[in-house]
Amino acid sequence: MTQVLFLLPFCQISTFFFDKNLFASESSIGLYPAWIYSLTQIVLETWVMSLCALVQSAIAVPMMSLWNVSISRSASFFIMFSVFCVGGVVGNTIVLLTSILSFSQDFAFLIGSANVVLFLAMSGGFVPFPYIESWIAWLQWISPIKYSFQAFTWSLLSGTSTSELLDQLELNTPSNVSLNLVILVGIFCICAACSVVALSRQKKVR
Repeated sequence: MTQVLFLLPFCQISTFFFDKNLFASESSIGLYPAWIYSLTQIVLETWVMSLCALVQSAIAVPMMSLWNVSISRSASFFIMFSVFCVGGVVGNTIVLLTSILSFSQDFAFLIGSANVVLFLAMSGGFVPFPYIESWIAWLQWISPIKYSFQAFTWSLLSGTSTSELLDQLELNTPSNVSLNLVILVGIFCICAACSVVALSRQKKVR
């Protein structure tokens, strides 16, 4: 479920490319700077991803009984929604940055797909961290899906009788939902800043 919100933004690649070409033509005559475009694009996509996360939470949480029994249902739902929402926004920003850096839609899909495959493989959701070879395990620290998945597991299991699974599967770094979300917000800020820089450099080339 946490991975779906990283894959959903890929449908926007064609839209991002159209907007990027539009920006290039309009910025060449000085209508607005790169940061304005990036800010408006991020704001517009953020509310869409938040709505998707809300719908996903409203359907999946009660249907699959994804409640943390150690806290109230309203708090459990809000935490789960926050995890889905932040993960979706980060995934959208990564796709936006990939689109800006790529010279064609096909290349953006290729690079984006390769990144997602790497992030999924090192998220701990497919192969538990204790079973990943040490020479490649360090890649987990650059995987945003790792932090999204860990936030999901902590929101579901922390404070319950099954919380020892978090230690057994090495899903304990960072050691709570908030720290995982803070790291995801940091990744979001880095990708947003890189998008502005990349767009500004593209404008200069043109």
